Amino acid sequence: MAATLNNLAAVLLLLSAAATFLAGCSSAQKNPHAFIIPVAKESFPYNNVLYSATVGVGTKPTVSISFVVDLGGGFSWFVCSAAARYNSSSYRGIAYTSPKCKLVENPAMRSNCYPNGTCSDPLCAVDVNHPYNTRNYHAVLSQDVMSFLSTPDGLRLGPRLDSPQLVFACADDEVFEYPFPKSSIGVLGLSKNVLSIRSQLTSAFKLPRKFALCLPSKPKTSARGDIFIGGGPYFYPPYRGDASRLFATAPLFTNPYYSTLPLMNAAPSNDYYIGVKSIAVDGKTIPFKKSLLSIGKDGNGGTQLSTIATYTAMHPAIYKPFFKAFMAKAVEKKMVQVPTDNSLYPLDTCFDRKSVRRGIAGPDVPVIDLVLESGRNWRIYGSNSMVDYDGNRTCLGILDAGKEARAGIVIGSLALEDTLVEFDLESSKFSATSSLLLHNTSCSRFRTA
Repeated sequence: MAATLNNLAAVLLLLSAAATFLAGCSSAQKNPHAFIIPVAKESFPYNNVLYSATVGVGTKPTVSISFVVDLGGGFSWFVCSAAARYNSSSYRGIAYTSPKCKLVENPAMRSNCYPNGTCSDPLCAVDVNHPYNTRNYHAVLSQDVMSFLSTPDGLRLGPRLDSPQLVFACADDEVFEYPFPKSSIGVLGLSKNVLSIRSQLTSAFKLPRKFALCLPSKPKTSARGDIFIGGGPYFYPPYRGDASRLFATAPLFTNPYYSTLPLMNAAPSNDYYIGVKSIAVDGKTIPFKKSLLSIGKDGNGGTQLSTIATYTAMHPAIYKPFFKAFMAKAVEKKMVQVPTDNSLYPLDTCFDRKSVRRGIAGPDVPVIDLVLESGRNWRIYGSNSMVDYDGNRTCLGILDAGKEARAGIVIGSLALEDTLVEFDLESSKFSATSSLLLHNTSCSRFRTA
């Protein structure tokens, strides 16, 4: 009798544990702590790099689609005809009369459908921006289920969860007439736009309107970085604790105009701009017209962030005094400038690698401070300002944007590598660490379950 009672108790205990586990799974499915999208670094022509992210799209079958990560992308898109086996049973084209069609700029009507080529009502036709040229290409606004890795605590990977139907665009294959990364067939938009993946996921799963980015410095064969959708905490062992403790903050701004459209036809930009009030090199503030760091009524000026531009570019009126100050400090450090050639394009200032000492945060070069409007500094060390081109040269990864420049500064992806940055859309606040290398960690890692 006692044995029977013991067995019954054991069974009840197992059932209770199973119920608790299933309840936890159900809760995780409905309310994940956050999502993590792994990010890979890849090379691109002309000494540039890009960052790609893979997302599961569709059902029966679900296919893995590799996207180029674009902070300023209004909505996500990919060339559906180029996606092997993309014939999803849950795919839906969005009708021109749908309220979702009214969320995009200047939609049109289109009669044919993706991916099956059959439809009844006219579809919502849109233009998508190629990230590496200024052309727009035709696409059809669409929706489908997508799957993303969840995280239970900001450290480990949790189960992969299916989203509800998310909006994206199926682009024509004419996109590929201009060089496009071989590994990717579309763009993952992370902007403030209501149709960005970030916006749709936080809305669907009732997550905080935050996301963070930690771009890897190592290639995709070695490690991955992270996109966090839904906020922190952010753990990067062996650093102890939440890396957000290292943040310096600045306000987020909206540029009233698209940079690619005539002003008479313009709409608020999808790009992120942050409040920077001055720049210092090795602690010395450089002189220039500070109004260049503010967004003017014509949309010019301000400090923009980009994952498409590899190198930081400055308006000529900022770059000239910056370069003068940087080179003066480089001479003090006995850095020896060497000739450049066309193979280095667009890099145009290089030093003999043997003359540049190395530190924990890369080449020991003059430190650049972006003085934020909060009064804190976003400090940029050699790992985020220099590029080791070969065994002999290390080159300055900050460029003159030229006379056509609209922004005061465009902070490129090199400056973001191994740096945790967070975008808090609820409070219009941007936060950044300096290089995580200073804390014996980095964005380049593989997370485990």
